[in-house]
Amino acid sequence: MSKTRLAAVGSALLVLVGLGLAVRYAFVATVGRRDGPEALRYMPRGASLVAYVNVRAVVSSGLRQQARRMLKSESGGWDFERELGINLETDVDELVACVDPSIGPSETLVVATGRFDEAKTDSFARSRGVRSEQYKGKRLFLAPGADPFAMAFLHSRTTAIGHTALVRRAIELESGRGPNVTADADLMKRVGSVRTGAAWAVGKFDAFRSTPALSERVNQLPTITWFSIVVRVGDRVDGTLRAETRDEESADRLRDLARSVLAFARLQAGSNADVQKTIQSVELSRTGTTVALSFSVPTHVLDLLGAPTTGAKDPP
Repeated sequence: MSKTRLAAVGSALLVLVGLGLAVRYAFVATVGRRDGPEALRYMPRGASLVAYVNVRAVVSSGLRQQARRMLKSESGGWDFERELGINLETDVDELVACVDPSIGPSETLVVATGRFDEAKTDSFARSRGVRSEQYKGKRLFLAPGADPFAMAFLHSRTTAIGHTALVRRAIELESGRGPNVTADADLMKRVGSVRTGAAWAVGKFDAFRSTPALSERVNQLPTITWFSIVVRVGDRVDGTLRAETRDEESADRLRDLARSVLAFARLQAGSNADVQKTIQSVELSRTGTTVALSFSVPTHVLDLLGAPTTGAKDPP
């Protein structure tokens, strides 16, 4: 082989190696970004359900007023900003939650990311007689009595709230002890399909079957293995709910059931044009063993959906 040809081959090989490294770098960077929010690292691997809310996106959307009312009704009369130093609209950026069936069918952990005043929270806890203890270098605030509820600052921008065992586990995971939920390939594959939403949830349907308050109704449904929901917000709330079933026969049964529910909803909508139009826009589909329901709701209609409708018929 001539020196000229050898040089040409060598240059081509260098180009190919360079392209290969670039592709590998891009692939690794993409994989790193597709894993979901950073707070997933605090969720235990055995979690059967994970959920996410981009609080900043929600409060800056058309849902702001609805979110304010919801937060006020769920606050238990607390003034979060005055007593805890937390302004729910401006200080919290993201919420990530999980359910771990190894602790209990409905025991949850919520990890909030934002800007918090740990000193003010500490003062609030002391004034209420809340006990605290050190656990692996973190202060753990414990609910009074036998209630297994706790809160801990994982670091200045992140706090964990929930079942005491799960908060302790989050502290362990923060220091790199043991696998977290990102090691569950099946769950993370589904998280990758919804991670761009302002809010989403992914889980094994058994999480509902093992919940006493829901198990009776859930067990009447066709066999569902996984579910996911993703929501995007603006002046409208656009979302898609997917249910993966055991087989195509179960998928057909679930789709037929969903059709019946939609037909009943149209009857219940009465003469309200906005609600009728919203229900008519719902799209139902089946692909293989997966049933999907897509919806698009103007934010002002959400208020109407909770109000009594005129001319609505009673259920059969």
